[in-house]
Amino acid sequence: MKSISSQPLTFSALFNGDNGDEVKFLVPPYQRSYAWTEKQLEDIWQDMVNLHEMSSHFMGTLIFKPSSEPGSFEIVDGQQRLTTLVILFACACRFLRKQAGFEDDSWQFFEKYVCGCHDRRPSYGLRRLQLAPPTDD
Repeated sequence: MKSISSQPLTFSALFNGDNGDEVKFLVPPYQRSYAWTEKQLEDIWQDMVNLHEMSSHFMGTLIFKPSSEPGSFEIVDGQQRLTTLVILFACACRFLRKQAGFEDDSWQFFEKYVCGCHDRRPSYGLRRLQLAPPTDD
């Protein structure tokens, strides 16, 4: 019988695994399409804004199961939250790249830790969050 374990993780540890290995998250076909409303987006944005006041913050439970692909996990629960966080980090990196003058550093952070690219070519390396093909429903 397989065991189930639980542990708190930082965002960085979530994407870099226990040993700093690459981790890829797959959104399986049975998951619903992205459906967060403006209210949910405002709530998570306020959580992010208020992070500077706390040493840690509970962002909710994420449940994964190992995939048949090595180093990959299917998202069982938390897909909406995880997708939103990846979008927020992508937007933050884009802002830093264009507005704040941190082009190389911020974009390399995004490519390496969020996209999983280890080279300047985006097609090199694994994407961290991979969506399943859309269904007809």
